[in-house]
Amino acid sequence: IEEELAKDDFHLHEIAVLAATVETLIHGEAVGRLESTYMALYRDVKVSLSRQKALQLIDTYMAFFTAGNNISYYTSARAHQFRERVAKNWPYWNGLQGLVREKQQQVAPGASIFAFSDVLNI
Repeated sequence: IEEELAKDDFHLHEIAVLAATVETLIHGEAVGRLESTYMALYRDVKVSLSRQKALQLIDTYMAFFTAGNNISYYTSARAHQFRERVAKNWPYWNGLQGLVREKQQQVAPGASIFAFSDVLNI
């Protein structure tokens, strides 16, 4: 691959730098979306959440992410309603929710309290 790309003056190192840059941008966007979800649901990013509240917040985040909607334009009540509507009407919701729960067990097995960083890692 490197030989093919080198013909056009594009080397493996440059591809690695590009990949790292894209990863950083995606991470920054995820942090911003998660912070917006916390704000919309009246949660403080500095205060840890119970497992139930953390998973509800993650479900809300995922509902808005998969729909491509910006949670910043929603009140807390409307955000909860939107999450419930997505959970009820989107045929892949149960599968997605299962993946999120599986990831939660990988990131913080048995945890009952979740800091912002834990939620972000999930």
